[in-house]
Amino acid sequence: SKGSKGVNVKNLQQRLRDLGWFQGNVDGKYGTVTRKTIQQFQQAAGITVTGIADSPTQELIYSDSAPIKSQETAAPQNQQQQQQP
Repeated sequence: SKGSKGVNVKNLQQRLRDLGWFQGNVDGKYGTVTRKTIQQFQQAAGITVTGIADSPTQELIYSDSAPIKSQETAAPQNQQQQQQP
């Protein structure tokens, strides 16, 4: 939860980064960026959105069925198309 820190948070951040969700620094601190990332993950997974990495959320994050954030969602490509004449 927010304010937590340590190796468990660092592992969580790294896993979320591997899945394409976490864009912040893997620093082991559960701050605003981590909380918002958890909320986005929970929403995509169809589970209750709390922003808290509770047991059910963590089980899903570390499971093989964890939703992966597609690169198209992370970086919209329509910006490049707009720049072309």
